[in-house]
Amino acid sequence: MKRLYDDHKLMYKVCDLYYNENLTQSDIAEKLSLSRPTICRLIQNAKECGIVKIELSDPTAHSYSSLERELEDRFGMKEVLITESSVSPDAMMDMTGKVAEEYLERIMHNGDLVGVSMGRHISRIAKYKTNSKAYPATMFIPLIGGSGVTNANLHSNAIVTELANAFGSNYQLLHVPAVVSDPVLVETIKSDKYISTIFELMDRLTIALVGIGPLSEASTLFTTGYYTETLIHDMHADGIVGDILLQPFDARGVSHENFCRNILAVDIHKLKTVPYSIGIACGADRVPAIIASMRAKFINVLITDYDTAVQVDKGSQLG
Repeated sequence: MKRLYDDHKLMYKVCDLYYNENLTQSDIAEKLSLSRPTICRLIQNAKECGIVKIELSDPTAHSYSSLERELEDRFGMKEVLITESSVSPDAMMDMTGKVAEEYLERIMHNGDLVGVSMGRHISRIAKYKTNSKAYPATMFIPLIGGSGVTNANLHSNAIVTELANAFGSNYQLLHVPAVVSDPVLVETIKSDKYISTIFELMDRLTIALVGIGPLSEASTLFTTGYYTETLIHDMHADGIVGDILLQPFDARGVSHENFCRNILAVDIHKLKTVPYSIGIACGADRVPAIIASMRAKFINVLITDYDTAVQVDKGSQLG
């Protein structure tokens, strides 16, 4: 595991902000959630390893910093992190999982409360935690109950357990279904002493990790057995473009409560108050949902691949 000071992509980003954008080291430290001495050290290391010469030289084959900065400014995001694209969806999920793990290592403090959704992108994060640094006072919790009857490894409880073990942290699980047949049962279940404790913790999140689902049969919701073709058709008719935590929303980021009344999960509107609400998503079918989730402020950090980011950039300029 490379040290923070040896991260060439981070060095480049810091130097780009410092030399090209004329931000102060204090401004950069605040923007990237790092200390000022760390920013100073990264700039110094960038000089020593040749990233900073007469002109700024990108140490990687591809630089996405300009596009990252453009999307950050347009949507008021804390950060947009772009990785390379691949023809293999599996490879892209691995790449975004690695970026997400590195980002967590950068922003996480011992004592954070981290909420976790379900999904394939989120499930790839834990395996990239390869160093021994532990966060014993940090707690991971699910943001939604168990979902469907298949692909149990994609459910939030399973992902929470893996992440907590990888980061040497505590965790609590939410032993309830994600969806119940009768909306009346939602409040009944939430009134349970143990369950209510988990939902109270959701109000104190410092970090949230969420997937952004498309409205299609490619979504985790379909593969885990919740969405049906009929339901997807009905949602399309209502202008739905995607979902976070099983809660669908339209292109304006307006959630449709008629589809949410029987869901046991944190209200996605609460994500707007989380200091780091990190959305991870790739693919052309997710572009409308990504744009809507950024406009609605459900997320303030986006991790995606280059091809998706280009489409988000174009799509967000059209309307």
